[in-house]
Amino acid sequence: MKSPQHFAWALIWSVVSSGIAAAQQPGDTVIAIRETPVKLEDEVRQTLSAGQPVTVYAVQGDWLWVSRDCTGWVTRTDVEAPLQAIERFSVLIGRNPCNADAFLARGNAKLCDGRFEDAIADYNEALRLDCRKLPALTGR
Repeated sequence: MKSPQHFAWALIWSVVSSGIAAAQQPGDTVIAIRETPVKLEDEVRQTLSAGQPVTVYAVQGDWLWVSRDCTGWVTRTDVEAPLQAIERFSVLIGRNPCNADAFLARGNAKLCDGRFEDAIADYNEALRLDCRKLPALTGR
């Protein structure tokens, strides 16, 4: 029989190792999971919308130097790898299947994950729910 200490260490290890696996590295594409300020020093230069992909170019503690449509620093907690972002936006869609923004964001994450047909289906649904979602139209 395993001791309570064994289970505590196993729990700690699982938390630590999952954080290591999800750590962003230069070259990774990450997805904004909420409105995310992109900063240069203390100044916000731009705000990423939920679902907007960026590429990591440098890592400095909890900050990531990113670029694509904009360049600057974002915090690690505001972005996730495409697979984790897909899961996060799927939960939002499950809670509110009329959330066009969540479909658009999940479509972007699927596109970055190479799931092109699934991304198009999400873009189509975002457009069906809100025909003013221009990024969904251009994403297709």
